[in-house]
Amino acid sequence: MNKSYALLLVAICSSLFFPFCKKDKYDLYSPPEGNKLTCRINGMKWSATEIDAGFSLDPPDTYYFRLWATNNNKNETVEIYFNKPYSQQKRVFNQNTESWYYTLYPKDYGYFHRNGEFGNSETYMTNSIDTGYCNITYMDSVKLWIKGVFAFKARDPVTNKTITITDGYFERVQ
Repeated sequence: MNKSYALLLVAICSSLFFPFCKKDKYDLYSPPEGNKLTCRINGMKWSATEIDAGFSLDPPDTYYFRLWATNNNKNETVEIYFNKPYSQQKRVFNQNTESWYYTLYPKDYGYFHRNGEFGNSETYMTNSIDTGYCNITYMDSVKLWIKGVFAFKARDPVTNKTITITDGYFERVQ
């Protein structure tokens, strides 16, 4: 095989192979650059217009992290809640619990809330059947910076409807 055919073969193989190499959408392991949260809710793109978060540092039993993000004129909320330890790790949402609003020591959870017309609202929470995760990929416990990915399925206990949240990404700088 002569040199020009070999180069042509390399060029063809490269053009066929490299388009399938997928680069991560986000740089998950570097410090956060700002405050954002995006995900897909039942397949539809969703981006927060307002984000807030907090690390509770009150010892001894109330260490927790809570991130909540709103969209659509504050009619929709995505929330992630987990207890200590604060570290880069995967947190699993797989226990029955209530939100921090109703109980003092909730288990880790994922949550979605939508305000409806005429006071009708939908509140979806993870539980032992409808589960999910939050993978903390960057954490600075001094500056209180955090970054991660998440996905979960959650259920509204009143209507028994479920919602699926995928491709979740967040970053928060205090």
